[in-house]
Amino acid sequence: MIRFCKTDKGNVLNIGGEYVLVNDFTLQLLDMYFQDKTIEEIATIFGEEEEEIQKYYTEISDLLMDNNMIDKDIEFIEPLKVQWKITEECNLKCKHCYEGEKKHMCLSKQDISKIFDVLINSQILSLTITGGEALLVDDLAHHVSKCLENGIAVNIFTNGLLLDKFIDRMAKKEVIDLLSIEVSIDGDEKEHDFIRGEGNFKKTLTNIKYALDNGYNIITNTVINKKNSCSIIPMMKKLNKLGVTTIQLSNLMMKGWAVDNKDSLYMSRKEIQELYKKIEDNINFDFYYADISNDAYLKKDGVPKRYLGKNTWKCCAGTARITIDFDGEVLLCPSLPQYSIGNILKDDFYKIWNSPLRKAYIKKIKELNQDKKVCFIYDEFS
Repeated sequence: MIRFCKTDKGNVLNIGGEYVLVNDFTLQLLDMYFQDKTIEEIATIFGEEEEEIQKYYTEISDLLMDNNMIDKDIEFIEPLKVQWKITEECNLKCKHCYEGEKKHMCLSKQDISKIFDVLINSQILSLTITGGEALLVDDLAHHVSKCLENGIAVNIFTNGLLLDKFIDRMAKKEVIDLLSIEVSIDGDEKEHDFIRGEGNFKKTLTNIKYALDNGYNIITNTVINKKNSCSIIPMMKKLNKLGVTTIQLSNLMMKGWAVDNKDSLYMSRKEIQELYKKIEDNINFDFYYADISNDAYLKKDGVPKRYLGKNTWKCCAGTARITIDFDGEVLLCPSLPQYSIGNILKDDFYKIWNSPLRKAYIKKIKELNQDKKVCFIYDEFS
């Protein structure tokens, strides 16, 4: 069966990484298509001529080419996306970590398994797993494999040190096209190891190569800071040569341990702008970056092009996405823990999403943002 998320205006599907809105009849046709039924079989089921069925599929094909199908006022019956901070445990103490000191707590195997079962049996289409260090969780590969087999796209954030072991435990390789793994790289070897610990650059790079050789989709992310500003360009070239096709650059949040290491990490907005200009002038392959105003760009074919940004960016926290915290608490925004709308280990998932607090949160966020196009929380810590 094709996986979909119900809304008040139809059904949302994830096709080729794009979210599309379709009615029930189109959903049926697509489901049969993905079951490899023939036009003749489908025509018989619907009592239609084969030419009419073929016409429907041509119309659907045209529909999927349209990039403007998702209405911003859609009300989801259950969340479209879930972000899960699956553990507070971490095997590193990075100098720029905005989380800072943690209690290093993690749910039991039984509770983690229960949450995965709830998510698989829900209508979500996308799951982001983060931490702490997500790959420290026992049986994570087993649970991720189950998600992928059930049509849930999974994105994992990791420092990459345990990536080879995770890959070796993955079950069915044929479903990994729904899996993306985002690995943190914080400069070339000297700078990365300064931030994350001696010897970690070589381990991470080796595991990235191992993942790529096994057909996994690897995204790298680098937090721009004073320490690594001179090594960003050689680092990007090294990653590109290795075969990484998606390289992201992001900005330092002055929070947590980043505050303790401000002298060695902090860059002014002018310095960041100058660095991005230098990168653009010296890199001739594609990469993503978010500038200091939270505009996001894709540098493609040597030409800077706006990709997402403050003029088009819209946070989906509370409207299409929830965050599950390390203890099972369900938050509408991970940066606003006071807006907990339940606990996934204790409360019904549907009732959690439809809590009256969710609408109160959305109203409050609009007031706090004062019609800004950039997240006021990001603005506070940048």
